[in-house]
Order: sequence, then C-alpha cells, then structure tokens
Amino acid sequence: MTSLDKIVLIKEPTADSEGLVMVEAGVFGDKLDEFLKQKGFTHGHYPASLTISTIAGNTVTCSNGIFSLFFGNIENLVLAVEGVNGNGQLVKLEGDNLKRVFRTEGSTMIVTRVWLKVFKIPAHDYFLSFRFDHIGE
Repeated sequence: MTSLDKIVLIKEPTADSEGLVMVEAGVFGDKLDEFLKQKGFTHGHYPASLTISTIAGNTVTCSNGIFSLFFGNIENLVLAVEGVNGNGQLVKLEGDNLKRVFRTEGSTMIVTRVWLKVFKIPAHDYFLSFRFDHIGE
C-alpha cells in the first residue's frame, strides 16, 4: 500500500455543501492533516497513532481519538470507500453499506481509496488545562 500515497481530490466546504477529500489507502494521517491545514481545512480525525497509521487503516479498524471528539469518530467522517473484494472486483461502498467495512480489519475488502469529510479549521480550540500553585489549604 505504500505506493498508494496520493491525495487525489479535495472539494472545499461551502455554505451549501460539505467538503471532502479523496485519498489513496497508503496516505498517513499526519500527511493528510498537514496538507489540509495548509489549505485552512481539517479532516478532524486525531487518533494517538496519527503519525504511523493510514486513513484506510483507521477506517477498517474504526479508530477514534481523544482530539477527534468535536468531529466524531472515523465512521462519522468517512463518506465512501473503494476497494477490491474477495472476488477480485472493484467495489465502492457508501451510506449504510459502509457498515460492511468498519471494524473488519480488511476481511470485507482491501481498501484502495477513502473519501472523508473536510471542515474549515475552527477559529478556536477549546482545550483547557489548569495549574495549581500548591496542594493544601
């Protein structure tokens, strides 16, 4: 899958339609994130394995991440997948048929492309932390 490493298409979100990006199976999450951020967008999926996992791998394992909470888990972000099934046929799944791919670890098909939702980067991040000067009364 390492040669399937291209970001094939991006459609910017508008007031009338959601944005999307189509990537090949070998695109790593951090590479997609960097590409989208340069354009002012995000896919909103941030698992702990972002730098070492591919978008297709995230899809078939149904990954999630603590920083993905605003946008949802991967199953909320994937619009379609394309791949080769056990009969050697090229198949594209969308809508309710996507349930056949999530949590399958590749047993339904070998995923070759994934279509994901794309969002404009939010104006503010709402991550909070607190620091206490001391513990005690």
